[in-house]
Amino acid sequence: MRAPVRRSLALVTALALSAGLTSCGSEKEQSGSGQTSSSSAPTSSTAAASSSAAPTSATSSAPAGPAAAKTGAELASRVRAATDKEKSVHVEMRSAADPDVIRMDMTNKGKGEGDTSLTAGSTQLRSVGDTVYVQEPDLAGRTWLRIDDDSDSAAGVLLLPLVMVGVVTDVDSQAEIWSKGTVASKGTESVAGVQTTHYTVTVAGEHVRAAFKGATGGQAGASAAKPGDKPVTYDVWLDQRNRPARVKVDLNAIDAATGKKPSSSAGPAVATIDYTRWSAPVTIAAPPANQVKDADAVLGAGK
Repeated sequence: MRAPVRRSLALVTALALSAGLTSCGSEKEQSGSGQTSSSSAPTSSTAAASSSAAPTSATSSAPAGPAAAKTGAELASRVRAATDKEKSVHVEMRSAADPDVIRMDMTNKGKGEGDTSLTAGSTQLRSVGDTVYVQEPDLAGRTWLRIDDDSDSAAGVLLLPLVMVGVVTDVDSQAEIWSKGTVASKGTESVAGVQTTHYTVTVAGEHVRAAFKGATGGQAGASAAKPGDKPVTYDVWLDQRNRPARVKVDLNAIDAATGKKPSSSAGPAVATIDYTRWSAPVTIAAPPANQVKDADAVLGAGK
């Protein structure tokens, strides 16, 4: 599940910088995979009652799946091969740096196409085809703002914070980062009832910076090694099919690598990202037309 993720990130980034949040991967359908959703709404699937809320990890003696990966490249290759087969995924991200739980549903329609929905507090976003819809009550009440290729930068700037969220949660973007790192297996653990293999992946700061630079149009700075660079460590839990069940990473460490202001000044800002409902039926639709206005008409031109 990676091509639409990449496509949506590129769309969001282009809109934000000119004026894929992201989804999943291949055309193949994976049957009987993972957890499934009990229903599918005409808009993004509701995540507030998700069974993945605040899951915990516990060491388990149950048999593990495949043999542990030895290198970052091997780990990344396994993850990509497994997630490319999926049709959808539900993602929840929690962080001490942000009181809001970020919830995302991502779908794969094949041929690199897919849609994304995101909820973070009172903000909602849907990426449907080549159009992004944003509902931000502080700006436009309950009106959805439509942002497309022709939108002005005054509208696109709304999406800038979501680009970083997209890179942090996008499986393909993370796999690219992990492929450059060193891997250590920590054994098998149960995560929210799912049997997993726990890895730590340590990646040099310049490789993390390069990944974010590519997703933000160069805004993250040069990717070459710099004096004082510190590595970024990811904790990664893969299920028995090599799909991510959970990822943990310190957002402050990513900020340091990319030259941004720390996400939190009160200490580590560890983000916990849970992946569930692989290939569950999900429909993400544009909001009703009578609830949508052109973002430029509401916010004004920024050029």
